Amino acid sequence: MQQKPAPQVAPAHKTAPQKKAPVKKAPVARILCKTQIENDRGLYLADYAGNKALVGYVNNNVFVLYNFKNTKIMNNEIIFRLSEAKPREDLYYVMVDNKKFLIKSEQYRMSLMQKIS
Repeated sequence: MQQKPAPQVAPAHKTAPQKKAPVKKAPVARILCKTQIENDRGLYLADYAGNKALVGYVNNNVFVLYNFKNTKIMNNEIIFRLSEAKPREDLYYVMVDNKKFLIKSEQYRMSLMQKIS
């Protein structure tokens, strides 16, 4: 009886270990100025990846009120005063550098009513 030739098996392919792309770190927001309006609410001037924004907070809720985009801000101070108090909302006159805003603060939220200049 004749022996059958052994089947030929191709060698396993070696694969080079794959290099993983480096993980890019997300930019971190920096708080440039914080102003507390009441016990549970206030305003921040934040810088995120070179963009500055006026941010409001009510308790743990955060609201981006205005993004300054390419506007250069020389003075990071937030100046505010109560403009009008109503039963369900308060209106604040807010100034950052030479920019002026009218901000509405309600029980659970804050919003930009108008950019004045």
